[in-house]
Amino acid sequence: MTSKIRKISFLCKKFTVALILTSTAPLFSNALAQDADRDLTNNEIGVHNGFYYYFWKDSGSLDFGLREAGRYTSEWNNDVNNWFGGKGWNSGLRDRIVQYSGNYDIANSQNSYLSLYGWVKDPLTEYYIVESYGSYNPTNCPNRKSYGSIESDGTTYDLVSCLVRVSTAINSPFHYQYFSMRNPKKDFGAVSGTITVANHFDAWESHGITIGPVQFMVLATEAYQSAGSSDITVIDGAKPVNCGKLDDVPICCNISADPEGDGMGFQNNGEECIVTEETEGWTPGNTSSSSSSSSSSSSSSSSSSSSSSSNSSGGSSDDNHSSGGITGGLFVSILCGILLMRRRHCRVARS
Repeated sequence: MTSKIRKISFLCKKFTVALILTSTAPLFSNALAQDADRDLTNNEIGVHNGFYYYFWKDSGSLDFGLREAGRYTSEWNNDVNNWFGGKGWNSGLRDRIVQYSGNYDIANSQNSYLSLYGWVKDPLTEYYIVESYGSYNPTNCPNRKSYGSIESDGTTYDLVSCLVRVSTAINSPFHYQYFSMRNPKKDFGAVSGTITVANHFDAWESHGITIGPVQFMVLATEAYQSAGSSDITVIDGAKPVNCGKLDDVPICCNISADPEGDGMGFQNNGEECIVTEETEGWTPGNTSSSSSSSSSSSSSSSSSSSSSSSNSSGGSSDDNHSSGGITGGLFVSILCGILLMRRRHCRVARS
């Protein structure tokens, strides 16, 4: 009986919030919409469900999918030469605490790595916080220089820089790659972890090296002439756990709290919450982005990316439909009130 009352209470809350959102449309109409899953075939960057994504390949084909919230999937084989892709944020904030989970399915014989990646335009610089890799350690590079190691998030990271040759089209024949290499690396299969970005940036700065301003930050899979798959979800663990209320219903702090895209989600170990324009990662429908960038492979660096993405949704209703909705809404509101009063009574009786 208790579980049924809880379910009714949740539905009543959801209905009440829906009435509020309907009455304030179009203010919140786009906030409730979630982007549908997308499978990319061409180089593309943009925003999907509030998370920045980056997908690049030099040739061939693979399966790369944008999923709910901060999740992406990939499956590749030797049909593709070199590729890179992931989800994250379009700004590389040093105070971000990146949390990730999912599966990274490769073998030791396969050339791939899983890392938090970003790059700086001027001067051109790439940085990697590498959590796992296969047959090739990307720091085994010419002009390698070691800067010792740091302790962060319960493990050790080795600091290494590489000076690599790039295409003259980028206007610079060389650029630096800075690596924080997890030691030991994560095992393959089910993976999860936390990356406190500031610890790595502070470590580099202690050696006189400033990384920034960073253009973007993605938890990415990269591979070169290999085969494997990944299914990774990323969130920003530095976000607050309480973000206010709307008509006594908590507001979700992050768009990832609404994986089903129905406007209601959960946070803080099961607390019901609603997605509004206050929710971090909320973006209007009808968004578009266009850009170009570069990505480096395990054996060489390449640059080629230019695309755009857009998502839109719309609908219409006539006056009769709206009137019927209001009448039905009043009835359900009264019913919800009665049921919630009964719920309160039950709580008093139990005490």
